Amino acid sequence: MQSEATLPTGWTQVPLESLAVEGSVTYGVVQPGQAVADGVPMVRVNNFRGFGLDTSDVLRISADVEAKYARTRLRADDVLVTVVGTVGQVAVVPHWLAGWNVARAVAVIRPRDARLTRWIALALRAPESQRALGVAANTTVQTTINLKDLRKLPVPLPEPNEREAIELL
Repeated sequence: MQSEATLPTGWTQVPLESLAVEGSVTYGVVQPGQAVADGVPMVRVNNFRGFGLDTSDVLRISADVEAKYARTRLRADDVLVTVVGTVGQVAVVPHWLAGWNVARAVAVIRPRDARLTRWIALALRAPESQRALGVAANTTVQTTINLKDLRKLPVPLPEPNEREAIELL
């Protein structure tokens, strides 16, 4: 990301985890098991399209498996970012996806304030963040972003009024 010296006047730079509920920058279901027709739907990397999610092809997992991953049970306005495979894709959880879960390849970021949701998504999509994620990626077997690196990712942060004006653009 940008160094603090190149940030606009009045902006700061903070680690991503400081904008999230403590412990919420984490990944989802590691071993989903067999698909279950009436199970809990799960967002995977293949569901990311542009800046949103395509849920026409969804894996459903058993409620017992999903219950072990309650920490990543989705809420409206969570921010999702792919951390395995095609890394760095970002989407915001719409209200109708609340209660779903995510695969291991998707990180959930729960903003500490819902007013930060759009900013976090914009910051993660920014070229500087995408470059930083690319540099941090481990590509030994499959491209993977370590959660520690994601949590420490520097996010530029303007004053609230300026942030809200930028989000409207």
